[in-house]
Amino acid sequence: MKGIALVTGATGGIGGALTRLLHNLDWEIYAPVRNLKTAGKLLELPNVHVVEVDFTNQKNLNDYVLELSKKVAVIDFVALTSGGRGANGEFLDSEFPGETEEQKVANAIAGHTEASVNTKRRILEALVSVYGQSLKQTVLATIGSHAESFSDELTERYKEFGYRASMIGVDVLAKEYEPFFRSMFIDKPGLVRTSLTEEKLSEALADLKNPRQEADEYAKEFFAKTGL
Repeated sequence: MKGIALVTGATGGIGGALTRLLHNLDWEIYAPVRNLKTAGKLLELPNVHVVEVDFTNQKNLNDYVLELSKKVAVIDFVALTSGGRGANGEFLDSEFPGETEEQKVANAIAGHTEASVNTKRRILEALVSVYGQSLKQTVLATIGSHAESFSDELTERYKEFGYRASMIGVDVLAKEYEPFFRSMFIDKPGLVRTSLTEEKLSEALADLKNPRQEADEYAKEFFAKTGL
C-alpha cells in the first residue's frame, strides 16, 4: 500500500470520487459512513474498509478511532468531505422546516452546521484524543466553498444563510485543529457536478479560476494539492 487514508463522506460525490482515486493508486482506505445501505460498490473494493458510524455521537466516533488505532499506527491522509446537507437532505434555506422565513433560516443554520461542522469536529476530536503526536505525520484536508465569502446581499438572493454559516464554521474549525497535523488545507472549488450542488447557485459559484467540473476530475486536483 502507498499509504493509509481516512475519508469521511465516501458515499457522496466528491468523497466517493476521492475514495475510488485512492483505491486505484493502491492506498488503503478507512471509510466511516453514516449508513451502510448507501455504501454500494465501496463494499466490494479490496482495501477499502467501510464501517457504519454514528457521526452525531462522540463516544461512537471515539470508539471507532480507538479500534482503528489498533490496526493503524499512523494515518498518512485524513480527508473530511462529509456534510453539505441537512439531516433530511435539505440544502436551500427554504427546504428546512419552519412556519416563518426566520424559523427556516435558523433551522438551516443549525442543520448545515451539524452536517458540515459538528461532524468534522467530532471526528477531529477523536483523532486528536487517540492518535495524539502521531498526527504530526498526517495531512489533513477538507472542502469548503466560496459561499463563505458571500455578501449579505448575495446570501439573501440565493437564500443561503445556513450554507454560508456552515462554510465559515468549517474554516474556523480547520484552523483550530491545524496545529495538531503535519499540514492542512481547505480547498474551495467552484461548482462540482455532484448531488450536493444546486443549479440555482451556478452564477454565484461560477469562477474563471474554478470552472464547473466533474467529481472524478476534481478529486484528482484535490489530492494533487496534498503533495502526497
